[in-house]
Parts: sequence; structure tokens; C-alpha cells
Amino acid sequence: MKWVNLFGCNADYTGKEADKQNDEIDLASTFKGRVLIEYMTIDEKHPIMKIRALQEDDAYKRRLEKMVIKKYQLQAEIGAAIALPDSKNYTIRISVGELHWDTGKPKQGKDQKMSHYARWSVRFSQTFESPHQHLGTMPRVFIYLMDGKKPICFWRGSPLDFKDPEAPQRWVPFEPDRAVGKV
Repeated sequence: MKWVNLFGCNADYTGKEADKQNDEIDLASTFKGRVLIEYMTIDEKHPIMKIRALQEDDAYKRRLEKMVIKKYQLQAEIGAAIALPDSKNYTIRISVGELHWDTGKPKQGKDQKMSHYARWSVRFSQTFESPHQHLGTMPRVFIYLMDGKKPICFWRGSPLDFKDPEAPQRWVPFEPDRAVGKV
């Protein structure tokens, strides 16, 4: 039994690029949910595919007991962004599955007449709960450049990329969300 994470395009968008994101996981820009599945294979002379309801027996209950909700902590620092698509008061959103955290308005940027630049200097230290038993099964981490409530660019990575609590700061290149078409 395991969780399978689903990814695709933001539900607000349609069209050719949105269809690509829904069909190809490597192009996806949004976490869409998760499904708990169980599957097995049996060596048969003449294999057949069977789909059946889960049997809620003792073995099933033991497997479910192992799937306890675990606590995790997100620690992140959002410094600055350069080469922004426009001179606006963008925000940054960090998203892990259905959870997200926002920076709020930048401390420097449009209001200080700074072109295509923003500085937030925001630190997050948030505890959250997840049914995932280890980082390798958690949904991807998305970091979005937000124009109001719309994500227009994103970076995606594995939660395994965030294991080092002493990790140095680094620049991450964002990809334009082609389904949005703002960049």
C-alpha cells in the first residue's frame, strides 16, 4: 500500500499547454492530490488483469496502522529575485502538496522604483503533518512567483533536496508556467 502523488496543470487553465502538463508529469506545475493504492503481481502461466476491492482483513489493518500521520518541519528563507518579468509587487509561495506558505509583499521592489527586482528577506519555520512516512514519497516542492493570486513561474524539486538544515543559500531558476502564458 502506498501513496501516489498526482500532478498536472492548475485547474483554472485550459488549452494545449495545460493538456501537456496534465499528460506529462515532468511538465506539471501543480500538485493535484494523492491516491492510496495497493497492487501486487502473481506469477501466472496465463496472466490476467484483475481489479478488486480492498479486503479489509487483519493484514490490511496492520498496514494501515503503519501509515501514521508524521510531523515535518519546513525551514526556508526567501531572499531576493532578479530578472523578474515586470516591475510589480510579486510574492513567493512555497507549496508542498496541498499546503502552502506565502511571503507577502516584498520589502524592496516596485515601491522603491526598482526595476524587475524584489527582496523579501523572509524566513519560514513551519511544522506540518503528512501521511507520508518519509521524504522520498512526499509530493514535489513547488516555489511559485505569484502575480496576485496567480502563479506565473515556478521551480520544482524533491523534498529530498531539503534535508540539510545547514544548506547554503542558492539561486533557483524559475520556469514560466506555459499554461498561464504571462512570461
